[in-house]
Parts: sequence; structure tokens; C-alpha cells
Amino acid sequence: MIAFIVLSITNKTPMTVISEIPSQSSERLSPTNDHLPEVDDRIVEVPNDLLQENTINSSDNLNAFLRQCQGKIVLFPSNAKFIFDGPIIINKLTDITIDFNNTTITYPDGYTGWDSLTIANSDVFIGNSLISVSDSDQIDIRRLILDGKKDAIDLLDLCVAIWIQDSSDVRMFDCEIKEINYHGIVIYDDTPGLLFDNLVLTNNFGSQNSSDVYISNSESSSADFIDITASRLKLEGNQVFYINGYNTTITGFKAYNCGTGLDYRKGTHTASDIYMENCNAVLYIQTTTLEEIADVTINNIQGINISPGTNTNTGLGIWSAGRVRLTDVVLEYSDDSDTALWGMIIRRFNDDYSIKDVVITNLTISGTTGSVIYYKNLDESVKINGLKILDYKNKLFRVEETTASQIVESLQLPENYFLILEDEIVDPDSKIEYSF
Repeated sequence: MIAFIVLSITNKTPMTVISEIPSQSSERLSPTNDHLPEVDDRIVEVPNDLLQENTINSSDNLNAFLRQCQGKIVLFPSNAKFIFDGPIIINKLTDITIDFNNTTITYPDGYTGWDSLTIANSDVFIGNSLISVSDSDQIDIRRLILDGKKDAIDLLDLCVAIWIQDSSDVRMFDCEIKEINYHGIVIYDDTPGLLFDNLVLTNNFGSQNSSDVYISNSESSSADFIDITASRLKLEGNQVFYINGYNTTITGFKAYNCGTGLDYRKGTHTASDIYMENCNAVLYIQTTTLEEIADVTINNIQGINISPGTNTNTGLGIWSAGRVRLTDVVLEYSDDSDTALWGMIIRRFNDDYSIKDVVITNLTISGTTGSVIYYKNLDESVKINGLKILDYKNKLFRVEETTASQIVESLQLPENYFLILEDEIVDPDSKIEYSF
């Protein structure tokens, strides 16, 4: 059985459209275009008899139509809502742009799962997804709203908005995924060249194993995320991004009322401009395979009003990693918590794991109720270049079972804390080397 994990988001400005269509069918559409031209020989409208509001439409009929549209721009009616009796399946297709035109696709009332979880006459798994993309190339999806109707669906019927597997150059622009009770997006197996630009994830959470974006791709895969916004009506849920795969880039990610923002398990990844407000954790790096420890580089991370969750007691945790570079990190904790909240935890799960090369530059922490930095079971040095503590209620450093010296340079404390630093905060046996 394949297991997965998912997330949610606030509405942005109205979804944009394509402005200029290339004259050659082999050319891809630019994500910077603003509107569709009124005339273009590549545009085909979905026939009216395939799409009716206030009734259940046949996904088989729509899928048959899409199979005839390679090299075309498929245009849906504007701002409509359509219910289908099965998933929209894009399988073994090349060079299609589907502009949903701000139309909503959703499950039927009383949904209890699709009749089949695989594509007919194949072993291609689609799960309970609204849209499945498999064995395809150069697929553009634009201005789509996927509504999982989670409050009207039994939680046992775990739903996925879009499933992408063994496909290349799949791109989504200006789309919203909302009210999904399991995973918003699943990216699986060999998926190079994926792009998600202006993706909104709204109130996606149900199963305790859910994530907004679940990635379990291959080493030859890649996925870029630009301007991603996730939100929930109240603070709840697991990860927005669960990344148990390879080669992701995240540029601009905002989350509100979400449990954990980024959870990396293996592979090489970069991210920048991360903002989370009212959350349980901003970043976790916790390798689950001994052979494939994570390599993560992130610039500009900000977590505001961090509070403890069911399984979280820090806003930033590194449990095992091959290489980590974090720059310009701000963690502001909710100071009214009765539970110990550590500013950052760096520890190995056990002696078989390792934390090899961790450097954090310009780290600011405030509002912790536990120790500001908690080191445990480390046999290599972690270096912090610039640690600014605005306030704290406990010891600065807590160190356990650690043989290597931990290095903190350019330590800054509130003025009234300097007098007690030597007596109260640093244990002589703690193996901390610090300088002001």
C-alpha cells in the first residue's frame, strides 16, 4: 500500500490568464502572460454537452475529449462549478494546456470513493484524486479551483486533489486547492520539470497523516514552487510540505494557522522567503533513511506566534542531516504557553544517524519557555554565526550526551541578562564555545 501525508491557503487576487499564445504548437505558454487572445487556432472550448452545472457529469466523456486535444489549449466556461462521477485523467498525453477559467471541479454529494483506484485496463494508480496526471509530458493547468468538500465526505474516504506520477514538465499556474481531507498534491516517482506558480491551499486538513503537498519523487525529478500560500480556519494540521524526495525549490511561501511548514526527509533542496504565522513549527529536517540524509539551504525564514502542537515543542528542529545552511532566521514564540518550547532543537535520533555540516547565520529567537537552544547526542559541531536572543525564561543552552563542542559566535542578549550569563546559563561541562 502506498502511504502519504498533506495542507491549505488564503485567497489571493483574481486568477490571471494567458495573454499571448505562441504560433507554433510545440511552444509552451509563458506564465507571465495576462489574458487569452480572443482568436487563436489552438483554443478549443469544451463542448456544452460535456459540462452541465447542478448535475453529475461523465468524467469518461470529458477524458475522451481531452485525448483528442494534444497540441491544443482547452478552455472551460468561466466561473462555473462542475461535478464529475470520476477523476479527470490525463494519461499518455503530450502538450496540452487546460485553462479552467476559474471554474471549480468537485466531488458528487454522497461521495464514497471512485469505483476504481486505477486507470482502466492498467495498473496506474489514481487513488481518490480529482485529477490524475500520469505518463504525460508538457501539461499546463491554469486557473483551476479544486474543492474537496471535506465536511461532506467521510474521513475514511481519503481524497487527493491532484496526483502526478511519472510525468515531466507539468505546470500549474494560478490554481487553488481547498477543503481536501488528505493530500492536496501528490508527486510520485519520476517527475522532472514540475512547476507550481501562485498556488493557493485553503483549509486542507482531515486525516492525521495529511499534507498539502506530498512529495515522494525520484532522484531524476525536480519541482519548483513559486508564491505558495496556505491557510486554515484555525490552527491545526500536519505539514504543508512533506518532502520525502529530491530537488525542490520553494521561492515565496506564506502559511497561516498551519501546523508545520516544511518537513524535509531526504534529498537536496533550496528555499527562500518563508513566512509562517500562528503555527506549531516552521521547519523540520528529520532524515528517515540512513543512506540519504538531507541537504537543505534556506534563506529568510520567519515564524510568528509559534505555539506547541500535539507532537511539536520547537519551531525549528534538526534531527539528522547531511548539510544544512540557514540564513536570516527569526523565531517568535507565544510566551503564554504552559508547555516547554525550545527555540531550536538539534539532535540525532540515535547513534546510527548523523548531523554532519550545519551552519546557521543570523538567528533571532524570542518568547521561549524552554531552553533557547537544545543540543543532544551530537558528535560533530554545529555552528551559529550570530545568535540574538530578545528574551527567555529558561537557560540559554541545554546540552545532553554531546561530545563535540558547539560553536556560537556573536551572541547578543538583552542588557539585563549579561550579569547572570556565567553563573546561570552556561554549564561548564556543556561543551559550548561562545563569543559576544
